[in-house]
Amino acid sequence: MLMSDDIEIEWVACNALKGMGVEAIEALPEIFSLMQKRGINRHPYTVGEILVQLSNIFPEIITVLKFHLFSDNTNLLHAILFTCSLMDEKSALLYKPLIDIAKSRIEETKSLAILALGSTGKKDEELCELLLENAIASEWYIRGNAINSMGKLQVSPEKAVPIIINALDDTEGHDWNVQECAIAALANYGSLVGSYAADAITKLKAIRKALKDEQPEDWICQIIEVNGALKKIRSALS
Repeated sequence: MLMSDDIEIEWVACNALKGMGVEAIEALPEIFSLMQKRGINRHPYTVGEILVQLSNIFPEIITVLKFHLFSDNTNLLHAILFTCSLMDEKSALLYKPLIDIAKSRIEETKSLAILALGSTGKKDEELCELLLENAIASEWYIRGNAINSMGKLQVSPEKAVPIIINALDDTEGHDWNVQECAIAALANYGSLVGSYAADAITKLKAIRKALKDEQPEDWICQIIEVNGALKKIRSALS
């Protein structure tokens, strides 16, 4: 089923594997074959979650993921990078290849590596500079993923927070946009926004008002995210 050419059958098979626990290891070759065939365009969360579950049981999976980070197959590489972004700080073991890939000239590859770096727990000077640079990149998905990782890692608040506040005006995107990443990042920084709290609160309130007035799709969920960020940032003023 996992190697069917039918998207729906593949989806059913992936979800079945998620519930199999340790037994899913027997399908590991087929999982990687599916990633090579589909990349991140189909089943990315489900397949990634299966590998994350398996890595919690079999630490050797990290070594396999590292091997595939050097793959010449773009679909497989992108799927592995996305999987790394779903991991906890075990992905720190993949830090060196991830930061090398994040310097790629291939924009989608760079973007996914930047997203994955946010899960590593690392925030050395090299990574901080890389994220700050890409948070103002020309491609919206690179900006969004850089801001996402900045928020997860809480890198250099004095340098990062002003960039993130400016990104609250950045609504470029498709299924998601840069503004959404900026809201989540500010929530992660919370009181660390420091002296920038007033500016952040003003912009977040304006976004909340616009959401209430325009009521776009999922506007209630977006307001919940904005309110969550406001609550965490206000502690910087107390």
